[in-house]
Amino acid sequence: MNLAHGFPIHILIVDDKPNVLDSLRARIASSSDLYQVETAANGAEALAILAAREIDVVLCDVVLKGGLSGLEVTKRVHQEHPGARIIMFSGVESGTIKREVLEAGAFAYLSKPINFDELLHGIETINSIRRVEYLERSFETLAGIAHELQETFESDVLTRSIVKGACRLGFDRARLYLFDEARATLIGKAASGFRERDFENYEIPLAASPIIREIFGRNLPRAWDEEEIRHLFGGASAEAWHTELKLQSVPWIDCPLVVGNKWIGTISVDHQRHPGRRPTAEDLQIMGVLAGLAGQALNNAHLYQKQSLANASLRAILLEAPDAVITTDLHGIVNFVSTSAERVLGHSPDELIGQPAWKFYTDEEGSPKAGHAVAHELMRELRAQGTLTNRKVYILGPDSRPRPISLSMSLLRSSEGAAIGTSGFVKDLSPFEAQAQRYRDLLEGFGHGLVLLNEAGIVEFVNRKAEVLLGRESESAKGRPFREMMSEDHQSAFEGGLSMNTERDLDIVLLRPDASRVPVKCHLSPVHPSNGSKGVALTLYDASEIASLIQSGRLMALGQMVAGLGHEINNPLNHILPAARDLEGLLQREGTLSERGKKYLDIIERNGRRIQASVQQLRDFARPREFRRERISLNQAVQEAFAFFETRLHNKDIRIVTDLDPRLPDVLGDTTRLQQVLVNLIANAEDALESEKGDKEIRITSSFEPPDKVSLTLCDNGVGIPSEVRSLLFDPFFTTKGPGKGTGLGLSLSRSIMDLHEGSIELVNKGDEPGACFKISLRKAPDL
Repeated sequence: MNLAHGFPIHILIVDDKPNVLDSLRARIASSSDLYQVETAANGAEALAILAAREIDVVLCDVVLKGGLSGLEVTKRVHQEHPGARIIMFSGVESGTIKREVLEAGAFAYLSKPINFDELLHGIETINSIRRVEYLERSFETLAGIAHELQETFESDVLTRSIVKGACRLGFDRARLYLFDEARATLIGKAASGFRERDFENYEIPLAASPIIREIFGRNLPRAWDEEEIRHLFGGASAEAWHTELKLQSVPWIDCPLVVGNKWIGTISVDHQRHPGRRPTAEDLQIMGVLAGLAGQALNNAHLYQKQSLANASLRAILLEAPDAVITTDLHGIVNFVSTSAERVLGHSPDELIGQPAWKFYTDEEGSPKAGHAVAHELMRELRAQGTLTNRKVYILGPDSRPRPISLSMSLLRSSEGAAIGTSGFVKDLSPFEAQAQRYRDLLEGFGHGLVLLNEAGIVEFVNRKAEVLLGRESESAKGRPFREMMSEDHQSAFEGGLSMNTERDLDIVLLRPDASRVPVKCHLSPVHPSNGSKGVALTLYDASEIASLIQSGRLMALGQMVAGLGHEINNPLNHILPAARDLEGLLQREGTLSERGKKYLDIIERNGRRIQASVQQLRDFARPREFRRERISLNQAVQEAFAFFETRLHNKDIRIVTDLDPRLPDVLGDTTRLQQVLVNLIANAEDALESEKGDKEIRITSSFEPPDKVSLTLCDNGVGIPSEVRSLLFDPFFTTKGPGKGTGLGLSLSRSIMDLHEGSIELVNKGDEPGACFKISLRKAPDL
């Protein structure tokens, strides 16, 4: 925005001649938009105006009729309103009058007829003096603020001092935001001239605020008003907070608080009670100084708090850390031990301090004589490398048995850089080794084959199921290339899958040493352990077992079909059986029931009840167990479902786009079953996108459709679904994925789950729209 080229100046003209008042007022007001002119016809009226509002310059005739003279007005103004400057004028040429006027406190004296250029020069001189005084007062105030900001490291105290200091600089309102880097959001912390409760924790996300991005982009104080916003961004009001803070007609100044390249926050000020006053270059200069002081003070407070926390954390690590902390001198003599040493090492600090470290080292066999060699090797590597990380060694426990530990060590150095000792963190590996054994047992007992390869494709681990599939013992498989254990016509596809470094499914045939062939489905998954090495985990599924799983899926869907069929059978029976009983009663009352007729009615009722019993057994067998209805956030269910696919989708360059209504009402249902529906839909979208080129995207949107419907829409931009098969999508065993690539049960089971929730699932693609788009709908939960 255009800055004001000076301060607004309020001028009062006092003269008993109306023509003089009108002429002066018109000429002065038209000479500058900074001049705001009022008039008074006598001294009493002038003093009343001065008592009501601030006047900067008084232009007064020496000779005033009726009441106070110009000289008396000058004395009163000088005594009662010292901030106002007085320019006197008179048509009487007299050195005595001029001396008396100046002695009474007038700033200047002009003779009539008034030289207008001389008058304007006097007013401009007064405004220049006001500018100097304003700067002097402001920098004196800034010095006081700087002193206050040096007295504390409490962030809350500092923010309040900063906004109060801004108002002491002459602004009506001030507000201070701190920048939350993790959330990229400005958060209101303190304000003056506002109600605190309306401002505290007021948030302005950086992504949603072009004004704030512009402020941080320029990194300098800047003045804003509606015209500037329209010029840069269009619209009468660019952002919600602009309206909520009542800034539509009030210019304001925003100053970024920046230290180096670090964003601390912003401070904003305005003249809310004087909306006509435009900011000046001096205002920006003064606020720039305040912003520098504020940013440095808040950054120092943050660093102080971090240092205090670091000191407290260091003390907790040294004295109370779950791992033992030990330091030694260069001769290996222990000189500090944390209190956790007894739990980790089995020895108390008193037993360790003053003893040579080698006395406690041993080997895997527990030999006391091995301590010297272990300690010597550790120190040799430490001096060569500077640090040792997670080195597995053994110490002698209190029972003289070897205890495995993980040791991380570094050299302690003086301020001059000379080595003066060692420091180490020690973790007891006993429970971890027991846990590792449990994991090994779990992998060995896993129902599918597991093989771990290194980066070169060499076998490093084989579980029992993989031994069966490979037809060889683990030891005979380890150290060999896995490609040698499969048929030649599958080797190139397998090596191509290894080189892609992404999850992948392959159909291969294993060759056993006895020349028999075993078809398997192989899932390749890259492994990146924390030690930096790379490898591939193979999961081998016996093709015959996969066929059994598919058949199990078919039986599950069959159970769903039986449950629906049972419902259709029971409905007619519920009419037939009561009708048979009513018919029997009617015939008895009419006396027309024959023995033969009674026999047939008994047959109908007996066999109808047999059918009911059989149907109930089938329904009990097919009905899902333990359906639990509870309040569910569909947004949270979506996030948890996508978590299962995050790595897979990322590896396949599939982008996830979510547009979830944060105010979405809860629904009632079974979390596990609803998540199964979402997992089925995401898996289908993943399959549809796998072979696509270019951008691949899964988009999910949640929305509330008044009065009571909550819906989720999941769309992909994959191959889509041909219109001729859309009516078959929810049929059991129907699939568009081709032979061997799906059971055709996912959507069928999903519809059953939605029926259980009294909701719906449907394909909502229109015409030949690309991709597939599914929508699920549920009723919202009752309000609490």
